[in-house]
Amino acid sequence: MAVYKPLSCCVALVALLVACVSSPASGTATPPSPTLSAPTSQPPVTLTPTKVATATAQPSPLATPTPIQYTVRPGDTLLGLAQQYRVSMAAIQLANGLYEMDMIRAGQVLDIPARPRWEGESPYWMVHLVRRGETLNGIAQTFGVTTRDLLRINAIADPGQIVPGQPIVIPLDSLQVAASPTPVPTLTRVPPTASPSPRPATLTLLPTLVPPTVPPTVSEWPAMVVTLINRKRAAHGLPPYSIAPELMRSAQAHANDCSARGWCSHFGSDGADTKTRESRAGYTPTAWGENWIQAFDPVKAVEWWYNEPPGNDPHRRNLLHTRYSEIGVGIAPAGNGYYFIADLGSR
Repeated sequence: MAVYKPLSCCVALVALLVACVSSPASGTATPPSPTLSAPTSQPPVTLTPTKVATATAQPSPLATPTPIQYTVRPGDTLLGLAQQYRVSMAAIQLANGLYEMDMIRAGQVLDIPARPRWEGESPYWMVHLVRRGETLNGIAQTFGVTTRDLLRINAIADPGQIVPGQPIVIPLDSLQVAASPTPVPTLTRVPPTASPSPRPATLTLLPTLVPPTVPPTVSEWPAMVVTLINRKRAAHGLPPYSIAPELMRSAQAHANDCSARGWCSHFGSDGADTKTRESRAGYTPTAWGENWIQAFDPVKAVEWWYNEPPGNDPHRRNLLHTRYSEIGVGIAPAGNGYYFIADLGSR
């Protein structure tokens, strides 16, 4: 009896195996637990990978999206584009090297950032270039913002290290003309002159060059524009322009026209050119010209005209022209700042 017991066990085991192989599988198979085995001398088995769907890599949240290229159309303004694309004027200024300039021209191609650059960015944020003698605290007071915001937005670690010409983003909540900065005196040590009895060195206050004070009343701005232009002419040895009442009327009428239609050019809404508009105002010119710009204040308007690059500087040449002898200036509100018109002529 003992001889047949192992055989019956083997037969039972074989039958069980055959049943497992021939029976259809049902339910969910549980994968076997991995086991550790000693290495063998047999060659490894090469597995052919199965194609699986892979997700497309998403850009890093820190990556900078490609800016949008936009061709400026007649009537476009910097603020209007900032509001349209939900970024700040400062972001557009910095992306295109405009800095303090807020004037854009039809046909100009601008890079528009694809998304805001700063937390809480508003369309009214703008760029200010640090001037000699300015401090970060002083800039904050001038524009009515906090020094803490200037430090955070501009990633400035040491407020004492700002330098002239450095662009600073000003986080404004609305369109405004900055208050005039307070002149900052510079302390200069003057060495003592030779004398029998030595005297201690003295401190002398020397004036610091600061931007001209912008009058708070817009009605005073035309006279300031003329003054600034004549200063530029004097620096080049040229005689000053005289104010002609007729040109003042012509320039103001054109500024009002630009303000009413919401955009500006050298032609009026009825198609009248500069000479025609000057003649309507009672001025009979033998030579005539015109500058216009959309800017925040008289200083920025004149500086933009004067700082045009050589070879593409018709406005600068008008400021320094030798054929013109008289000028008139008109100013009217724009959607972003003011329209500045300077009508020039001789008779």
